[in-house]
Amino acid sequence: MKKCLIAVLLMVMPFTTTFAASGKNLLNPAHFVLTGHTLMSDQAIPVESSETYMLSFPDFYMLDEMHILVTGESGTTYVDEAMLENVACTPDEYWTNCPITTDASETGLMFTFEGGFVANFYTSYQMFDFQLELGSTRTAYEPYESSNDDTHPLVQGAGLVEVNYAKNKSLATLIDESVTVTDNIDGDLTDSIVVLEDGYTGNAQIPGEYIVLISATDEAGNETQFELVILVIDEVPPVIQGPNTLSVQVDHLIPIDTLITDHFSFTDALDGDCESYEIVSDDYSQKTTVGEYPVVVRTQDKAGNVREKSFTVSIESNLPAVIEGPDNVTLYLSDQPNDPAITQLFSAKDRATLDDLTIHISATEIVDYTQSGRFNVTLTANDSFDNTAEKTITVVLEDDIPPIFTYDDQIVVPLGSTMSDMDLFHVIKSYYLDQGIIVDQLSVIQDDYSEHAHEAGEYAYHAEIVSNTGETFVHNGRIAVIESELPDRFFPTPLMMIGGALTLSFAALLIFKRKA
Repeated sequence: MKKCLIAVLLMVMPFTTTFAASGKNLLNPAHFVLTGHTLMSDQAIPVESSETYMLSFPDFYMLDEMHILVTGESGTTYVDEAMLENVACTPDEYWTNCPITTDASETGLMFTFEGGFVANFYTSYQMFDFQLELGSTRTAYEPYESSNDDTHPLVQGAGLVEVNYAKNKSLATLIDESVTVTDNIDGDLTDSIVVLEDGYTGNAQIPGEYIVLISATDEAGNETQFELVILVIDEVPPVIQGPNTLSVQVDHLIPIDTLITDHFSFTDALDGDCESYEIVSDDYSQKTTVGEYPVVVRTQDKAGNVREKSFTVSIESNLPAVIEGPDNVTLYLSDQPNDPAITQLFSAKDRATLDDLTIHISATEIVDYTQSGRFNVTLTANDSFDNTAEKTITVVLEDDIPPIFTYDDQIVVPLGSTMSDMDLFHVIKSYYLDQGIIVDQLSVIQDDYSEHAHEAGEYAYHAEIVSNTGETFVHNGRIAVIESELPDRFFPTPLMMIGGALTLSFAALLIFKRKA
């Protein structure tokens, strides 16, 4: 766990309330610089807070055009006016007096005298008759006197400084950001800091605790040393590299740990490979259907820095369904087959949704379902991912419809005669024998004659014939009952063996009459 650090304000010398030099005049000429027509202090003149001081300088015509500005290190502006305005400063015989009461947080004052004849005066007389003294009245001018300064500079700063190794800050930057030096006489001495020992430089990118010893010396030679502890820490989280989306197949779901180890890396700039990872959330592992499911994974380095990454596992299906069914199909013409008679024999399921798919015929050699033969037929099925399943089968159309021979000749029977089924059998058998067909069986399936044998007219009959080869077919014919005499072209009925005797089946004559 990251160490909690408390910034400690370190004061290496007691704070003194005496800022003045040995004399009463606090304006040190050595700290003033003339640039063009501007005379200004180059560092703050130390003062005490909540005290009244009197600033005074010569007041005669050559200074009438001068502008004076007095500001404090606290940010307060105490004097900002041109001469003769008599706002903060008033003339008193030979001098101009500017009383200044410092704020409660004031530590030093800065002075600017600009314009008029201040440049000419300074060139000739330097800071003569320029005086800052404690109190609310001007007293006789006294030149600035240096004191026997035995007070050490005051070094203030954090005793412990944290810096991220990845920031790559120099020691000079850290000192400037965390340490200040002030002197009761010389003011700000931060720029005079000297590094005596440096355990940080060269280790700025290696986490650890390093000691830096610095020193500050005032103009009187008083030295203060200060030990700065710099703690280089690792605040850079590790890096997780991997895709934002992973795809798996619905019929081959890969465990989440396998997906992570195969597609992601967890590394740290300092530690190298991270030792482990943690699955923060996982909407994928329990799913078995197509969809997109978020996953969040986390890792941390040895310093405890954490990195998380979100990615999506997309369950998809790019494999077509399998069409289940026979490779060969036989259909009979008597069943009046069609496309659905084939497709209903097959099935396929969507691998993604498990829904039943519709089977289509995409290619076929069948032109006419009333013609027998052997044909190739291709079946297809499209799933929800537009994957196409295909299966080619052989369809046999088998002709199971017996041929129908139409015998359309007429049997003519005189009115009053009768003809039995056996008579009809021998007549038909004799006819087919002439065609080379031997009739073994005859079954009358329709007979309009029997009920009208004594009525003149023409009556239809149908008989099912079975040949000696096992072939079955239907014979259609007509029986005509007439009253007139038989024409010459009629022939007598054949003789029939009944009960072992040769007899005439009936008195009528059976005549065959072919249609032209």
